[in-house]
Amino acid sequence: MSEPARELLEKRVYEHLLGQLSARQYAVGEHLKAAKLAEDLDVSRSTVRKALTRLIDDGWVELAPSGRPFIARLPRRSRKSTPHTFDYTNQTEATYWSVFHQILRGGFRPGANVNPQLMADKLGVSLGTVRQALDWLTRDGLLVRLPRRGWQFVSPSWDEVVDTVQLRVMLESESIHRACARVQPEVLDQLEAETNRILESVNDVAEWDRRQADYFFHRTLAEQSGSSILTEMLDPLIRRSMFVGVSYPIGKPHATRAFLEHRHILNSLRKKDETAALQCLHTHITRWLNAMLSQHDPETLAKIAASSAALPVNLGDRPEGTILPTVPERESILSH
Repeated sequence: MSEPARELLEKRVYEHLLGQLSARQYAVGEHLKAAKLAEDLDVSRSTVRKALTRLIDDGWVELAPSGRPFIARLPRRSRKSTPHTFDYTNQTEATYWSVFHQILRGGFRPGANVNPQLMADKLGVSLGTVRQALDWLTRDGLLVRLPRRGWQFVSPSWDEVVDTVQLRVMLESESIHRACARVQPEVLDQLEAETNRILESVNDVAEWDRRQADYFFHRTLAEQSGSSILTEMLDPLIRRSMFVGVSYPIGKPHATRAFLEHRHILNSLRKKDETAALQCLHTHITRWLNAMLSQHDPETLAKIAASSAALPVNLGDRPEGTILPTVPERESILSH
C-alpha cells in the first residue's frame, strides 16, 4: 500500500477512536488493547499503534508503567458526539489488509494462484476492488502478475531469499543508525511492552499474533529513522521476509529467542549504543535465515558457508554461513 494511503488510514483510525472517546464509549483509566482494536477494525496493529500515538500526543491517552496505553482523560462531549462505525474511504484498503492478515495467518503458500472472483465473493466486494488490492500487493513484492494468467503468490528461490535478506539488513541497518539518535522513549516503551507480552505468553500466543508483533517491531523502528523514503524501501522487504517465514516455519523455540533479541535491540537503543544495536540486529536476522535454511534447504546453507570464507565478517557470536554486511561494510556501502 502506498504511504499516503497508509497515512490516510491511520488518520481515520485516530478520528474514529477520538469520536469513541467523545461519545463516552470508554472510561477514564480503561486500557486500550491494540490487538483487539486491530481485529475489530480489520486494520494492522501498526496502524492502530500510530493512531494511539497521536492520542498520546494529544493528552487523551497515557502509557502505564507497564507500557500499556490507558484513557487519561476524555474530550468535552458535544451534541454531535455519537458512537459511529469505523469505515474505510474505499474498499480497496480493506481488501488489502484482509489479504495481508490472511498471509500472517498462513492462509497462502508460495506459488499459489489467486482467484480474484472467488476472493471478491468471499470478501463481499467488487472484482475491480480486488484487482486493485492485488496490484498493491504486487508492488509490495508479495504477488507476481503473470500474462494472461492473473496473480500468483511469489515463490522465490533460496538465492532470492538470501538476496532479499541481504538488502533488508543493509537498509534496516541504516534505519537503526538514524533511529538511534532520534527514537523517543515512549516508542521504545510501546515496543518493549509488546515484546514482553509475547514472551510472557509465548506458549499460548497465536502464531499470527506473534507475526503481527514481529512486523510491528521492525516497521516501527524503520519509521523511527525519520525517512519516509527509507521506510518505503524497507517495508516491502520486511513483508516479503515475513511471507517466507510464514511459508517455512522453524518452530516456537526460535520465536522465543527472536523476541529476546528484540529486547536486546531495544536496550541498546535506550543506551544510544548504535554498534550494539546493529550487532543485535545482524545476529537476529542471520540466525533466523540460517535456522530456516538448515531446516528447509541445507544445501543452500552449505553453499553459503563454503563461500563466506572469502567475505569479511566479524560480528562475534553470529552463526557460520552468514553473508550479511558488518557495521563497517554498511557504512562503506551507504557512503558510495
